[in-house]
Amino acid sequence: MAQLFLPANRNFTGGPGFEQCLLVELNEKENLADSTVNTAALKGNGYQINIVTKLSSSEQESFVSRIFAPEVLTSGEDPVSGAVHCVLGPYWSDKQGIPAGKEITATQVSSRGGQIKLV
Repeated sequence: MAQLFLPANRNFTGGPGFEQCLLVELNEKENLADSTVNTAALKGNGYQINIVTKLSSSEQESFVSRIFAPEVLTSGEDPVSGAVHCVLGPYWSDKQGIPAGKEITATQVSSRGGQIKLV
């Protein structure tokens, strides 16, 4: 399994209402689904929610993500988070030039996993 190190090549915080979110974008070649993450290392970093995302290498979705919140969730990872996609949807829409109103498919690649459709 790959080891995931933070921060990666790009990061920023969420906008209004999401100030406690840190978003880290990985290189598309990284294997986010199979990465081992030490969530305890994220405690005390100043953010309650740590979003790790990357462009998808599959045509089934635009991007993939994992959400870590060790100070809020006993498991350390949110299996599928709708709220965090309020940050991810605009981020990837802007980055990929996706017009407003066009549906975007995303996959949260936690162990449980889930597919999210955003407009």
